[in-house]
Amino acid sequence: MWVRSDRADVTDPGSASREPALNVNIFDVRYAGLELWSNSSLELGIDYAMTNESDAYTGKSLKDGVMLTAELTQSIFNGFNKTVLQYGTEGYGKAIAYDGAGNWYGAEAEDGAAAYRIINHGVMTFGQFDISHQLLWQASTDDVQAGQTADIETLSVVVRPQYRWNELHTTILELGAFTGQNADGSDKGGQKYTIAQAISAGDSFWARPEFRVYASYVQNDEGFVGNSANQSDSELNFGVQVEAWW
Repeated sequence: MWVRSDRADVTDPGSASREPALNVNIFDVRYAGLELWSNSSLELGIDYAMTNESDAYTGKSLKDGVMLTAELTQSIFNGFNKTVLQYGTEGYGKAIAYDGAGNWYGAEAEDGAAAYRIINHGVMTFGQFDISHQLLWQASTDDVQAGQTADIETLSVVVRPQYRWNELHTTILELGAFTGQNADGSDKGGQKYTIAQAISAGDSFWARPEFRVYASYVQNDEGFVGNSANQSDSELNFGVQVEAWW
């Protein structure tokens, strides 16, 4: 598969308008459906990002990069569990270090940038109870940005139990937390707790559309960051949400 991904963060220093001076052509090749044992499936992928500067571009030399992916899926408890390993070089190193989903390439990254991540997520069903989770560890192994003095590291955990009262109504609890280290060596961390009452078109975890009324509490462990007039390191949110798929 081929995808073009322009990178607005890379501009032409000689252009008064600072227009993007780069596009990135991403070539994605995958092999899926390899059964290692009963009820398992392995998918292997390689993404190659080819940078293409404009004729007028006068900035630093930009590097092509590679991202390697291995994804193991196991059927378990009427659901599934997936473990994903990824390693990225050059611009993909920056993308992985900063939670990139693989659809953008950080061409402005430092030469030799590299990072990796390990993800485990899944859904299990026990009668009327569903439990989903996601565990993430990601870290840079070589500097991905100028001035970096420490590895960028993130550990996050999310657990989402829910109880289906009937085919329409579900009560959802979501608990999430993260901790880690920024590029300058400072700490980062926080939590988010959400409770929601949902109405969906069916009694499956994946039933959509789904309408939710929710309350969320968000906490930043490292204090206030930003320019908001509120300047609080925590807040309580209430709202409604609709999720639908096509």
